[in-house]
Amino acid sequence: MTETNPAMIEGMERRSRTIVHLGGLGIPVHPGLPWIETTLDAVLPSAIEVARRALCAMSLAAMAASGGNPGIGNQLVDEFSCRDWLTPGEREFLAAPEGEGDLVTFSWRWEGVAVLFWALQHTDLPWPNGEAKVDRLLALAKELRSPDAIGGNGLRPLPEILDAADLYYRLHWAVRDNALRGLPIPADLNASVVVERDRGLRWLIAEYSRDWDEIDLST
Repeated sequence: MTETNPAMIEGMERRSRTIVHLGGLGIPVHPGLPWIETTLDAVLPSAIEVARRALCAMSLAAMAASGGNPGIGNQLVDEFSCRDWLTPGEREFLAAPEGEGDLVTFSWRWEGVAVLFWALQHTDLPWPNGEAKVDRLLALAKELRSPDAIGGNGLRPLPEILDAADLYYRLHWAVRDNALRGLPIPADLNASVVVERDRGLRWLIAEYSRDWDEIDLST
């Protein structure tokens, strides 16, 4: 008799739902991709930890969007009192941004910020064919200011976060596969938005991948 594995069953069912949903949108996804974490093994950070990460990433994304002006970055880091929570990569960028590549990399972190504010129940997470509403996110952070206030709603339910993580994992595969084959990106998706939202969701659900600077984005 085959032993029933509840985590495997949950993961496979979530994967199947996502594949059916994406198929209905004309987005083919490899059926052999693994399932992601489940409610039985995912470990979420606390709402306060998520809020701190959002404020750090937001401060550096705003600095990148300004053309790499350290004054903007330092002003926001101090305003949000989040200097102690910066990652080594963020500290390096704040001290000395290195060229256009750094600016592009950090400017796209707004999409990860959007994921974190969504997880904290402040915003919706619309279809990834457009970029995050940067002004709204920054205004919300300035209004609430502290991690305690930003994290005050708590996190969305774990199954809802896992559903989003599964969706973006498979969307990430789809846009990467089409790019590798020289095909148009499907369903009007913005590939960079998909990748950065996938990054934020993987950070949320995988305790082993909590290093914001080094998240495994393999598909």
